[in-house]
Amino acid sequence: MQLPGTMALIQAKKNQKDKKRNRVTRGGGSRDSSEEPAQSPSSHRRKGGSGEEKRSGKKRSREGGQDATHTVATTEGEEPSNNPGKQSDRPKKGGNSKDAARKKPKPPPKLSAEAEGAIDRFLGRYLKVSVEALHDEWVGLKLYAPPSTKADAHARNLGKNRYQDIICWDETRVILKTDYGNYTAADGDYIHANWITMPDVDRKYIATQGPKQDTIEDFWRMVFQENSSCVLCVTDLLEGGVEKCCQYWPEKQGSYQNYGKMFVNNKKVETQEGVATVYTLEILPDSCSNSIITKLVHCTNWPDKSATSGRLVNKLRVQVKETGTTPCIVHCSAGVGRTGTFIAIELVIAKLLKGRDVTVPEVFTQLRQCRASSIQSEQQYMFIYTTVLDYLAAKKPSETTRASLNLLYDQIAKYVDQQP
Repeated sequence: MQLPGTMALIQAKKNQKDKKRNRVTRGGGSRDSSEEPAQSPSSHRRKGGSGEEKRSGKKRSREGGQDATHTVATTEGEEPSNNPGKQSDRPKKGGNSKDAARKKPKPPPKLSAEAEGAIDRFLGRYLKVSVEALHDEWVGLKLYAPPSTKADAHARNLGKNRYQDIICWDETRVILKTDYGNYTAADGDYIHANWITMPDVDRKYIATQGPKQDTIEDFWRMVFQENSSCVLCVTDLLEGGVEKCCQYWPEKQGSYQNYGKMFVNNKKVETQEGVATVYTLEILPDSCSNSIITKLVHCTNWPDKSATSGRLVNKLRVQVKETGTTPCIVHCSAGVGRTGTFIAIELVIAKLLKGRDVTVPEVFTQLRQCRASSIQSEQQYMFIYTTVLDYLAAKKPSETTRASLNLLYDQIAKYVDQQP
């Protein structure tokens, strides 16, 4: 039997514990309302748990009496996760930060039903095409020119044209602005370059000639003006002892050059073995405070008026795609043969991926309407087919598709070898 005084003492202690518990769990008492409530070891335990963790096979940390499943490990200076049951995304101190930071490559986007259909129809139509049929297409198209065009600016600026017989149409030419870099109207708005645009193709292209020594400044004016994130050069500077393009950029990493009022700084050089050399360049005109960054992709493995490897071109396409969506400037020497072939391949594939039915003759004529003399040889014309088919065969692989494509390769190779 307990004495009354003892009962009173027990009750008083119980009340004291209750008050303390209320202060801890509700932040009451003399605490400032903005202050975070203190946490006791028991506050990390699961609801309904006793003084020991329930038997669930999980170990309990003895440091501070907290449960391992509810303790958030943080590194120095790191904020703990808002979710106490979830580990922080940042790597732990002393852990393998490279593994933690490495992102898994994203799988290629799935083709839409419309794209699947357009690709199937293209493959069905052209996988078994004969070389004779492609030859007949070329013969009917090679002399095509738009019915009504003007080239007045071309005629007024003959000294800026690398080749006088390669015309720059007025309607689609790139017009240089003079409202930056202290340029005046006397500096001129002409450059031998044309816009290439097509319905259902998101990215715009500019086809231009390889810069001459006296047009380098104009070239970089165009790059800056159009905020172009990519320049693709598919010619060597010298081919067969003949200049095809001048050296219009600082070649060594860390070097820079002023071309008139245009400052070009080489920030990085990367070599993609067998594909291209990629230069990261900073462009800044005089009197401007905001520079732009562009990637110059320089490929020297594509002979003039000829074709190269379809897989090489598709690798170049990947390089171009990685630069973003701003206008891509493409040039070779004249800016029509290799340049037109590359852009035609891009346009055909882009339209197919949008689920649009397209033919190579259709793209050829639209390209010629934008840039005179685009695609110069029969070999380049056939190369458009084989490169597009090679890309589509990789998208939808099958033994039958690959066998048909290899047969077409062999037929075209034999045909080209027989030409004078």
